[in-house]
Amino acid sequence: MIFKNLFGKREEDLLGYADEEDAPPPSNLSRTDQDAAQAMRVRARGFSDFNKRKIATIISKLRDLDQEIFQMLPALVHLNVEGMPGFVPEGERCHGGIADFQINQDLLRILQRHFANSKLGPQNVRAAKAKERIIYSLSSMGSLATIAQTPKSDFDIWVCVNKSEFPPEALEALAFKLKEIEEWAEKKNRFETHFFITDISEARNNRFGASDSESAGSALGKLLKEEFFRTHTVLAGYPPLWTIMPPQVSDEEYERLREIARKDYQLDVRRFIDLGNAQRISMEEAFGAALWQLNKALGSPFKSAMKMGLIEDYMDPESDSVLLCDRLKEAIGSLAAIPTQRGDVDSLGPESLLDGHKKRFELDGYLLMFDRILGYYRRKGKEELEDILRKCFYLKVGDKIAGVNDPNRAKSAKKDMLGILVEGWGWENEEILHLNRFKEWSFEQCVTLGKQVNSFIIDSYKRLSQSGATSQVRINPTDLTVLGRKLFTFYSRKDNKVDFLPRIFDDSLRQDHLTFAFAAGPPGTPPFWRVYRDPVSPADLPAPATAAKCLRQSRNLATLLAWLVINEIWTRSTHVSLASKDSPLTVADLQDLLGGMLDFFPHINVGHLSNSQLLSDAKVEKVFAILNLGEPKLGERILHINVIYETTWGEVFGEFHGQTDMTSALCICLNVIPHACEDAQAAFKIQVPSGKAGVSNRAMFVDFEQLVHEAAEFFYGTPLPPRTVRSFVFQSERMVSAVSWGGGKIHSEFFPTFDDFYQKRETGKFQNFEVKVFSSPSKLVPQQIMAANLKPNTIQVIVCDDGIKARLYISDEMGGSMFLSLSSKSWLPYVAKVAGFFRNISARLAEEPARVELKLPPPALDVCYIGPRGANREGFKVDNITGTVLQQNSTPAEVRLVTEEATPDGRKVLVVQTEGASFSSADHGADLFRNVAAFIYEARQRKSKNPIFIGDCVLPSSFREKFCPQGAKGTHYLAYRKLIEGKLYQALQAL
Repeated sequence: MIFKNLFGKREEDLLGYADEEDAPPPSNLSRTDQDAAQAMRVRARGFSDFNKRKIATIISKLRDLDQEIFQMLPALVHLNVEGMPGFVPEGERCHGGIADFQINQDLLRILQRHFANSKLGPQNVRAAKAKERIIYSLSSMGSLATIAQTPKSDFDIWVCVNKSEFPPEALEALAFKLKEIEEWAEKKNRFETHFFITDISEARNNRFGASDSESAGSALGKLLKEEFFRTHTVLAGYPPLWTIMPPQVSDEEYERLREIARKDYQLDVRRFIDLGNAQRISMEEAFGAALWQLNKALGSPFKSAMKMGLIEDYMDPESDSVLLCDRLKEAIGSLAAIPTQRGDVDSLGPESLLDGHKKRFELDGYLLMFDRILGYYRRKGKEELEDILRKCFYLKVGDKIAGVNDPNRAKSAKKDMLGILVEGWGWENEEILHLNRFKEWSFEQCVTLGKQVNSFIIDSYKRLSQSGATSQVRINPTDLTVLGRKLFTFYSRKDNKVDFLPRIFDDSLRQDHLTFAFAAGPPGTPPFWRVYRDPVSPADLPAPATAAKCLRQSRNLATLLAWLVINEIWTRSTHVSLASKDSPLTVADLQDLLGGMLDFFPHINVGHLSNSQLLSDAKVEKVFAILNLGEPKLGERILHINVIYETTWGEVFGEFHGQTDMTSALCICLNVIPHACEDAQAAFKIQVPSGKAGVSNRAMFVDFEQLVHEAAEFFYGTPLPPRTVRSFVFQSERMVSAVSWGGGKIHSEFFPTFDDFYQKRETGKFQNFEVKVFSSPSKLVPQQIMAANLKPNTIQVIVCDDGIKARLYISDEMGGSMFLSLSSKSWLPYVAKVAGFFRNISARLAEEPARVELKLPPPALDVCYIGPRGANREGFKVDNITGTVLQQNSTPAEVRLVTEEATPDGRKVLVVQTEGASFSSADHGADLFRNVAAFIYEARQRKSKNPIFIGDCVLPSSFREKFCPQGAKGTHYLAYRKLIEGKLYQALQAL
């Protein structure tokens, strides 16, 4: 047997095996201390023998491949060989192996068979020699080797180290190695194992880092240590020093005996790990532990119910004051102390299994706990609670008996133990057979039992609360808030919420087979969907027996599927069938949807939500959208959308939105997606039908998902600056759509062309605009380039020239926009004058009070040309032509400045300054623009009536009050310039 040399010791080195004739060397211990040392040697021998039998029992309950995986685990942790899980290069990152662990030839052959391509050989079966970074013990804990061990039991293994010996990189390497081994075992045969790196000195002080809870810490540590001492099995390395101490030893006596053991020649304390003593918890600590178990109950109800019952028992002054781990120690010690019975304990022959031992009920750590809890509730007259726990226990242990007189009891030690238990409970065969048919129970019966277990836990907490109030125990308000919100998440009902179902065990609601049925509703109403357990044919649907198998019905298929996934009713191993010929969906469609939801919403365990999440307001965290669910022509255009989303409190909601198109569907998704989204692709998923679903046009789904990702990244990827509106533009089914967000609700607008959007979106408000165009490979390509070249706090003139027509997109320093279309031959002079105008007003813009208040720097000026002069990937070339354009504007404008001045009597008048003259409305009145136009016409020698350009202006107070009371920006100046130029042009034409 692989584990024959327990703890890595040779058989002759095991404690307490010296022949009685061997004379011990002289001892400096007193006679009393020698007796204490002798008793510790006896307990060491007893636990060593007990540990051997536990390992044999664990292996006997595993299937063939699982047996080999289990036996390989210590070696995989011990070795660092290339080609084996968790290999790290030699050096400071490599740990020093497991203390005293040796790999024998049987284990080496198993390893070489499983890792034939590795570099494992007889020459490297020893770990790297190191005095530090040692793993001192590898010990499993939990239900292994007890009546509760089943083929589905997971392996929780403590990896005991002194973290102070590990540099950070070595500790990271060890964690990496253990994670790799976990994943290897899972992949190899779904062997579920979990390693926990445990610091010996921290464990000695009951600190295990297992909880966010402030008031649960010390209590959880004590309870966890008690459970470890009661259920641990040493797989490799050293046992706990606690195992050789007397039962119920005080902390002071523990320390005294440790010193005796240190001095004893046969008790080498270096071959033990000192995790400290087992300790009882106080009433105040019990509340922290109860809060924690109540949290955990939302994920593993029966396990938490047992621990809540144990806490109640420990807190009851009438209960047995002895810890369960000490009761187990008493049983082991009493057997080891009787020489005539020693062979009954340590024999590894045919009778080597624990469940075959005549003292098996006293040596089973799980049964010790269960019996203590039942005794407590029996004493309190809570027979209904006893009944619930017994039923759950029977279902938990996995094996069945056909009745109290089941003939198979003689062939199976576990069945015989069950038979003895149920006889003691007074169960009739009818009760046993009813529980044996658990898989055939109606779904409602399973949920009802789950509710009873959850109610049991809550009632247990209430009883502890009443005891605490009497004892004036203080409860941490943060813990109460967190607990309340977890319970609220699990039990509250809200509109559109997908409800959680109470369960007994992790997998107690899981179904092997689900059948979906479709029934069309009246015209104009959605159809009904029903889901049944087990295979159901269309002919069976009307039968009363089939109705009893119905789990749920709904008009909203998406939320029905989400309900199946989050409650783990459906898993990847569940077979799916469809009992309706008229269904618009196939089995492949349903499997696609269920699998997509499970991938996006992995198992939600409300009990594992962090305090930080629950102390903040609930926010949407992940969004899953389904387009056109149930539509025959699924991929032609968007008709409706289902949105399933999960919050930071673990709640899941489902919404249906009918009569939608691409734009409204985008708005729906963006309104749900979290605004603090750092990774839009992780936060949002569109269900894209797979090829097996038979959808010919998958592009619509892929494109829409990309559309949402880009819009969400643009809107929420960076913080929204003050007074800013972001607009996301794309070509929708009919028109150009612009979806905008300024910190509130998303809203949308439609425009015939992108140019119309750019011209009409300017509101005149003193706010910043940011624009992004969807990166379609074929639509609005020049506009994508234009938008990508927009810069913050920059006045820009962007020319998009296709060789025939030039589109001028003017963006001011705050993204305010104007649009103008000119011929390809005439744009340059116009752009030169516009650029010159912006250069002239830039100093005034910098001094705008609103900009000064926001501490904005002076705006820059940029002119960009996009045209078919070269070829980047879109076939357009982008040039910065700012310098070239400004050089074109060497001729002064005919109107150098339009400004407002105050007269001596306080009136405000308009002043127009031209080359060589100045005109004031105080002098010219209504003829101001006519006289300016006439002056310029004469300067042109009456040869041209082309538009008059203005080189600079100051906004008058009347214009500011009407159009920009919050503050002016570049487009306001441009609009005022255009207004005055229009009046001058009109006057010029009238001459």
